[in-house]
Amino acid sequence: MEKQIRGVLKGIDYQNPLTVYRGEKIRRIIDFLGGKGGKIPLELAIDTFYVFYLPLPVMSEEADPSSRNYQVLKYLMKSPSLHSIKGKTLIDPFMSGLAASVFLAEYESLEEVQRSKHPRSAESSGESKEESEVRRIVEKAVVNTMIDIEHVRRLKSVMEGLEPGSISQLSFEEYGPELLRLARNTDVRKILELIEGLKPWELGLKKKSERHKHGEIGGYELGRDVERLTPSSRILPDELFYLRFLTSRLLLYEKRVEESLGPIYVLLDKCLHGDTLVELSTGRLKPLREIRVGYEVVSAQFTGNGDPRVSSAMVVELVEDVKPVYGLRTEAGVVKASGNHIIPVSENASTVLKYASEIRPGELLYAYDRKGDGFKPVRLLEKTLLGVEKVYDVRLDRDHFFTANSILVHNSGSMDGVKITWAKAVALGLYIRAIREHREFYIRFFDSQPYPLIKVGRRPRAREVVDLMNYIARVKGSGGTDISRALITASTDIRTGASGETSDIVLITDGVDRIAEQHVSYNLKRAGASLYSVMIMGENPSLKKVSAKYFSVAKLGRSSALKIIEVR
Repeated sequence: MEKQIRGVLKGIDYQNPLTVYRGEKIRRIIDFLGGKGGKIPLELAIDTFYVFYLPLPVMSEEADPSSRNYQVLKYLMKSPSLHSIKGKTLIDPFMSGLAASVFLAEYESLEEVQRSKHPRSAESSGESKEESEVRRIVEKAVVNTMIDIEHVRRLKSVMEGLEPGSISQLSFEEYGPELLRLARNTDVRKILELIEGLKPWELGLKKKSERHKHGEIGGYELGRDVERLTPSSRILPDELFYLRFLTSRLLLYEKRVEESLGPIYVLLDKCLHGDTLVELSTGRLKPLREIRVGYEVVSAQFTGNGDPRVSSAMVVELVEDVKPVYGLRTEAGVVKASGNHIIPVSENASTVLKYASEIRPGELLYAYDRKGDGFKPVRLLEKTLLGVEKVYDVRLDRDHFFTANSILVHNSGSMDGVKITWAKAVALGLYIRAIREHREFYIRFFDSQPYPLIKVGRRPRAREVVDLMNYIARVKGSGGTDISRALITASTDIRTGASGETSDIVLITDGVDRIAEQHVSYNLKRAGASLYSVMIMGENPSLKKVSAKYFSVAKLGRSSALKIIEVR
């Protein structure tokens, strides 16, 4: 005989197979989260689910008030933070299951920590020591649950294209743990913050239509097509009706059908010479090729009036690539840098950031003065293109500047940090737009070579969208850019897809390498694709020539992202 499941809530059929399934699923998700789902009583998992799911759950009169399960649920239902969570879980089995899983996993973890400590005294004479600790643990678990569920809600909304129901609710059930893992990803949270508050009506949706007698009503016109007659034309006297028929003056409905659009295809672009000497915060000089993660280097913070002030920063990532290299000869020495490496320049009593390829002889750079323990302006005497060489760069945990042969430079690393996060947010915004326009969505990251293509169909499936989110979260910024190769690959993808419809390629990059203009233009034309280029903090004249629209973005924020997402 099977063991009877007895919970503490009133009106729940604990023997119902669906009820049991929900409880078992919660325990499996807890295992996925690194907890011990098998140790959670099945009846507690079921009861927790229904506390989040039901509008007003009620305790059973037959339940034992002294039991652990009763105490946990009692303080959960009394928590002042519960209503914030229930606004996202009410009558929603998917969100309720996730909320119950997170809460019980958090509760289990906090309870284990508490067991290892000396019990605290009760805070009121009406509570035992045990009850007081249960209440504290429950409240902490509820707060952590509230944070996770809010991020899951925002992520799910984006995945649905801000259009609830565009993806089957049942489809999401299978991928709940993956959504939770993604929602806890720091990069994903930063991306969601950038597009938070994006409204469907802000997207400026592209809708092309053509006349068709079997389309939707879009207005009125005069003519003689009897299949589109308005009621007022149908009741005209015969003589007047035939007169207007002969003169094509009958009032008709104007009917139109929307043209099918091809995919939105996003291409997202995901460095100093090895012999360059870098100043460590210890005062030692070390070749850039020998720098390692964890080293602390001399860096700079810029004051309100634009002057650099000495600071220090830690190396968190190393980057290497093969690129065209410039030799910059200054009053303080020579430094080698790739064309898209950013260097601070003193200009009109302030500091501006320029690419090495843009700097001209006579401009003032900054050199580290070891004796004065600060930075001083030095003039660029000569700039020479040395050819293609292996180049190196670093990423720092703060300040983002370091010295290279005494010259102050930015830890460019191409599309890194804020730039790659902003670019990913724009890509997600364009995905939302594609869903609302019932278009396919393609995305491919690239650097010196294209990376795998991810596709989402006109009717997105949960698996496709989860793969897209995993792809966006996983890719990190790195050096190296081959824009021509990426554009030709995208054109080929669209052409071989045989869509036969107008497509849009949105290229997001900070690369300044020259484009093979004729070859790229030919491939775009063959694919029937329009190129919209987004240049982050720089200019690329050859890319501008092959673009239908070209955007130069100087400030990375929500307004600039929205401008790209709205592109028509």
